[in-house]
Amino acid sequence: MALIVEDGTGKVDAESYASVTDANTYHTARGNDTWSTLSTAETEEALRRATDYIQSTYAGMWNGYQTSTTQALDFPRKYMEMDDYATIVYFSESEIPTAVINACIELAFKAARGELTPDLTQKVKREKVDVLEVEYADNASQLPRYPMIDKILSRFLRAGASGTFRKIVRT
Repeated sequence: MALIVEDGTGKVDAESYASVTDANTYHTARGNDTWSTLSTAETEEALRRATDYIQSTYAGMWNGYQTSTTQALDFPRKYMEMDDYATIVYFSESEIPTAVINACIELAFKAARGELTPDLTQKVKREKVDVLEVEYADNASQLPRYPMIDKILSRFLRAGASGTFRKIVRT
């Protein structure tokens, strides 16, 4: 099944923020040779899972508003502020920010190698195998974290969303 990529029109059936071509170009430029071994179907599946992760993890945290109530994904958005400007400047309502596309592609690389949000099991307090012993902190999270993705997307999140803060410039 062909991947349906959001193109800024607010598609009702979009499945990904990034295309296979964009992902291939991105990973080739970064020397991720593992990516080139994936079939087109595997690449599309990884991009779908990456988009699903972005949708579920950052839902309700974005700046601005969806351009349509029928669009499948969180982007495109109205009133999405660009940072690094002394005055308020907005992304075009038909634009998917390059950083969002790149975050999707980065996550797709991780999705191709395994589950992005694995089912949780009981925490291990102490495990000993022969002479090796592992003990996890009592409050250690079992969920995987992707700090690079958080940093890439933080500029598009509302101030204080999920512990992320945007830079405020006063003039």
